[in-house]
This record gives sequence, C-alpha cells and structure tokens, in this order.
Amino acid sequence: MPELASRLAGSSDIYEPSGRGSYASVNFITAHDGYTLYDLLSYEQKHNEANGEDNRDGHNDNISRNWGVEGDTDDERILDMRFRLMRAFIAAVEAMTLRDDLRALIVTGAGDRAFIGGASIPEMAALDRATARDFITLVHRTCDCLRRLPVPVIARIDGFALGAGLEVAVSCDLRIATTRSTFGMPEVKVGLPSVVEAALIPHLIGFGRARELLMLGGTIDAETALRWGLVERSE
Repeated sequence: MPELASRLAGSSDIYEPSGRGSYASVNFITAHDGYTLYDLLSYEQKHNEANGEDNRDGHNDNISRNWGVEGDTDDERILDMRFRLMRAFIAAVEAMTLRDDLRALIVTGAGDRAFIGGASIPEMAALDRATARDFITLVHRTCDCLRRLPVPVIARIDGFALGAGLEVAVSCDLRIATTRSTFGMPEVKVGLPSVVEAALIPHLIGFGRARELLMLGGTIDAETALRWGLVERSE
C-alpha cells in the first residue's frame, strides 16, 4: 500500500532527487471499470448501468470532458477534438522513449471488468471512407507506439480484452491475464472487420485459430488463450 500511495501521489522518490517536482509525472489517467482513453474524452459522468447497480457504484468526480456531447456523437467538431486529444496521448507515450530510467511499461485497466473493452461500435458504424481511414490510422498509432518503446511492454489483463483492446494487448511484448479474462474480436458480428493490429494475432496463435477469432467473432476464456499461446501466463 505505501508503494501504491507513492505512485498515485506523483512518485516523489523518482522525480525530486533530480530536482523535478512530482508534477512532472503522469500517474493516473482513468479510474473506472474499463474506463478507456476514448471514454476519458467522451464522458463527464459515470455510466455504469450495465452492471446492474443502477449507476450507484463508482466515483462521481470524474476529471474528464465530453467536449459537448455525453457519449457517442456524429458531431464532426467534437469527434475531431476527441481524436486530437487521443493523438496527444500517443505523443505522451512516445515521449517516454526519452527517459533514461525507463525499464519496463505495464499496461492495464482500472477495476475488474475490462482491460480495454474496445472502440465505440456506434461511432465505428457511422464512419465513412475518409473518417474510417483516420480512425484506423489512429488505432494503429496507439498500438505502434507501444511496439516501438525500447523497453519490454507488458499487458496486465483483467476482464475483457475485446476488439481494439485485444489489438493493444497483442501489440505488447508479454501478456499476463487473470483467469476471468475474456478475449475476442466481436465487432465482426455487426459487419465491422478487424483490419489493424489484428494482423499480429496469427504470429501468436497461428492462422487457423486467428481466422476463428476474426471471422466468427467468438470469444475465448483465459484458459483457452493460454493454451493457444495468446497470453504467456494466466493466474
């Protein structure tokens, strides 16, 4: 617990000896059950209705912005702002390559529901040729910045790793999953093919099993993912 508190408070043991304040670090981005980077830029209030708790659980003080519309939208100005901020986040990750003290990066989700639940299906379905290209490029850059970090990147998966979330996971060097984790590319069931870092999946589990995930849209549990070679450890 003392170690966790130190990290949440800004890691003064790392920054202050070099003359920099703890504010120089980015320690906490999102804290929700599967609250993704996209959610951080799309919601100002919690929306936990799906877990059957009538939106009672979770904290009410979210440091996030929806940029004009709560949740999904087709407003081009708002979408542009959200995507620009996602690109800024990618730039922040890329800036980590300049840190001499960086030894490894662990990517994980907050809570116990999801690692990353995937992109917004309604907004993906509304993409046209031009906006789809921009979206695919952004997803690729999100994954690619992890692949290009000069240190080991470990995906610590607890819960759902679906769609773009699975693509982020396979972009990491190692994957460790809890036994309750679930993996898949279910967007194909609504006619949205996986065309970005899904190309990495066959290198881990072979083309036959990759086709099963990508063409049928089913999901597999952690035990199956371990047996197939999609994750290195399940615990």
